[in-house]
Amino acid sequence: MLFRKTTIATLLVAGSAFGTFGLAPMTVQAAAPAAYTSSHPFAVFISDFDVDQVQRVRPGAELDFSVRGAPGAQVSLTIDGGQRTIMLTEASAGVYEGTYTVSRRDRIGPNSRVNVTMRRGDQVASAQLARGLQEGWPAANVAVVNSPEITHLNIADEGWRRGGQALRFTMQATPGGRATVQLEGSDPQTLILDEVRPGEYSTVHVLRRNQVLNTDRPLVAQLRLGNRVATSTLSNAYAGLDLRRFTGCAGDRCGIVESVSRLDRGPWREAQYEVVVRTDEGGRRIVTYENSPPVRVGDAVRFAGDGLELRNRG
Repeated sequence: MLFRKTTIATLLVAGSAFGTFGLAPMTVQAAAPAAYTSSHPFAVFISDFDVDQVQRVRPGAELDFSVRGAPGAQVSLTIDGGQRTIMLTEASAGVYEGTYTVSRRDRIGPNSRVNVTMRRGDQVASAQLARGLQEGWPAANVAVVNSPEITHLNIADEGWRRGGQALRFTMQATPGGRATVQLEGSDPQTLILDEVRPGEYSTVHVLRRNQVLNTDRPLVAQLRLGNRVATSTLSNAYAGLDLRRFTGCAGDRCGIVESVSRLDRGPWREAQYEVVVRTDEGGRRIVTYENSPPVRVGDAVRFAGDGLELRNRG
């Protein structure tokens, strides 16, 4: 089914892992098509919502709906006065289609309100149809609400400032919100990003010399707009950045397990275990365990107290 480019649902009403909040509707005119697209895996969005209008809404009439938005989602549709919810099928990437056949039990009018909901994981987007179901009829009142959406998140090395390494956090998202990112590590912090231009949020954070980042954890970003919150996570956010001195592995504090040996101390004493670690600086250090050690040859480890721990532990 082809999309009609003369109308578009004025949208989005929800988009967050934190739930959907109700808002009072307000009356608007049907909007012209908007250039609203996003290829970022964070975003769940609806950019087009249309129906093939029928000459008369009556039992047996088939209402064909089309939705365009984020691919790989589950899309459901309800009609005021209808007795059931229908699921739309993804006909092609990001294009969903479905048909509602009006039954005798339905109380659907020529301009009944039609709502569509898109879900992917814990993210939700919704829209309301901006045209009538029957030819010549206007749409029902449409609620227009800006919904928060995060479309891009990036970390860049800004070099050294005030004795520490500076990282710039940048987010592309819905304008007019409050943007934050969460740092994990020895000193967990919530960084607030300033909106430097509409829809672009940024801040620079200088790492202290004794600060240790947990780069194995995904970076969590949030955007709050009114009483709605969009949350996104980015795995391997620090890939490509040289943060060795800030990940607990500066100097000879990290390395690779080169060998694990059992040392027999005679018939009257328990055996010991000797672990040889080749450090990142090229030297070798030995750690002794009274019991079987928690590491194996080839493990990437860091020195913790009198023992070793795997580097990828949070």
